[in-house]
Amino acid sequence: MELKENVLTVRGERKRDDSTELEYLHKGISNRDFTRTFPLAEHIEVRGAKVKNGILAIALEQVIPEEQKPKKIAITFAK
Repeated sequence: MELKENVLTVRGERKRDDSTELEYLHKGISNRDFTRTFPLAEHIEVRGAKVKNGILAIALEQVIPEEQKPKKIAITFAK
């Protein structure tokens, strides 16, 4: 996984093990490499990634700078 200029790139390479002499009638998962890119918004940060049960989960967080956060303005009432 790589993050460069707000583009997250995920690459997967399948290790080929030719030492087994098993023959399969059907393999459900393809045997090819892949690359997938995801453009991210300006204030998105990648916090981490993990693989569980063969599924990749990437933790993203939106971090807004203080000057761009909404501000509360007090309203005063005059009589």
